[in-house]
Amino acid sequence: MCDEAQWLNRECFEYLRYLHDHETSRFALLFVGGAGCYEVLRREPMLDSRLYAHLRFETLTADEVAASLTAARALALTWNEVAPSDSLRRSAERLLRVHALRAADSLQLAAALIAANHDPHSLDFVCLDTRLAAAAQREGFAVLGSVA
Repeated sequence: MCDEAQWLNRECFEYLRYLHDHETSRFALLFVGGAGCYEVLRREPMLDSRLYAHLRFETLTADEVAASLTAARALALTWNEVAPSDSLRRSAERLLRVHALRAADSLQLAAALIAANHDPHSLDFVCLDTRLAAAAQREGFAVLGSVA
């Protein structure tokens, strides 16, 4: 994610495009910025043809913030949270050794294993990332979500 993208110059965009297009790169590039960001991106031909979506976010009203917090608190009553621990880190390290995962993905999969009490058949794993889904399946989880 590149924040304040409206301040990037052509050289920065070219370098980011180079990194993104490199044969070993596998990441999505998200530009976020304030006023004028969309116009700056549209001015660069190498980016204009690659823009997938332009989303404008408006400030929430006080009532919308309150309603969002109420909904989040209600959801929090239904989830199980896996706290950082030595066990989580050791499990994530093992997953990195045996699967082609990114570090954050290994932590997510390790947390799922801990939440399942190391019985992956007891929980479904929701995932849209191909690499993480494959690792979760190899660990024994039933993976929900399209990974096409």
